[in-house]
Amino acid sequence: SSLIKNLYEKIKGMFIDKEVLTFTELVSSDKKEDKLLTFIPLLHLANESKVNLEQDHHFGEIKIELIRKPYY
Repeated sequence: SSLIKNLYEKIKGMFIDKEVLTFTELVSSDKKEDKLLTFIPLLHLANESKVNLEQDHHFGEIKIELIRKPYY
């Protein structure tokens, strides 16, 4: 889907100068719709092993890590 692809490109661009990204940094809006339209594609990216998601406690900040595939 284009939502997933666009989100992945956005995440890759944000990782040029950082190691860990938070969900709050990724979604600058406080609107529930914007958060949902980011969260669902983010789950797809995690399922495809393109990102790793970590959350220390319920309703806590979600940390996003880009999974970089080695080049052979």
